[in-house]
Amino acid sequence: MRISGVILFLQASGKDFPIVYQGGKLGWSYYQNPKRFQQFAIYAQSMVTQFNGSNPISESINSIYSLYLNDNFMKLYKKTSLQLYFRRELINGLYFYGSLEYAERAPLKNSTDLLIKDNPNKLFTSNDPLHITTDDSTFKINNSLVIDVMFRIRFKQKYYTVPHRKIVSGSKYPRFNIGYKKAIPIAKRDADYDLISAQMDDNVPLGLFGTFSYRIMGGYFLRNQNMYFMDYKHFNGNQTVLANQSYLSSFKLLPYYKYSTEFWYAEAHAEHHFNGFIFNKIPLLKKSKNTRSSGRTCFI
Repeated sequence: MRISGVILFLQASGKDFPIVYQGGKLGWSYYQNPKRFQQFAIYAQSMVTQFNGSNPISESINSIYSLYLNDNFMKLYKKTSLQLYFRRELINGLYFYGSLEYAERAPLKNSTDLLIKDNPNKLFTSNDPLHITTDDSTFKINNSLVIDVMFRIRFKQKYYTVPHRKIVSGSKYPRFNIGYKKAIPIAKRDADYDLISAQMDDNVPLGLFGTFSYRIMGGYFLRNQNMYFMDYKHFNGNQTVLANQSYLSSFKLLPYYKYSTEFWYAEAHAEHHFNGFIFNKIPLLKKSKNTRSSGRTCFI
């Protein structure tokens, strides 16, 4: 048995710098049959959470922009939830991930405009991404019961074993993810939707030319009977000079919530690491051991 750990902490909203919301997350996990990567876990939390669960902007960056530039990019709500999680490799290269979560979601309103440097021509925006000019239209407290399952496939996966452990060494084929998420309504105001999704990604070694990495994904909401903004598909954007996510998971110049959708989406990311192929040809730069990388992203 292995206990993954207990996390108890205080977290402030991105805008309400002097106001600290008390919250925490408690987790327990049990690892069984390491050669099949099997894990059971239970998580309970009551926390201030970003509408985009991938957390596209960090608390520190948002605090700097809020206090000095009057830009409160981080949008938050309070989430209290209980989640059950399970994963296992069914056969070599075929993995199953599943979770069941029940959550209460509550709105949060800005409660202070304390600043270090104030720009009188710029006001804080609402904590509601859909209505940034007013707090009057924030969503009502609601609940969600969500089943989330995913199969991850890696054809002809290579591996080797050591006592009580399996170590994956890779495959010449890309990884595929196929997922299905369903929100089951218990009460009239509960979330009610179905989402199917798919993803393909890989790292392709190109010898002296470096490594090419890509990720292609898409999804479609089969039903969107009753959805709240945190249920939408959000893209990992960036509106600051400090991007904190990789090319393969974000868009460096995309507004955080402008293109969030409850219908369908498709996105593609690519990144190439030259691993010294360019700089090693320049005598003075070769000694610095710097490497060069470039990336491209797009979405529909």
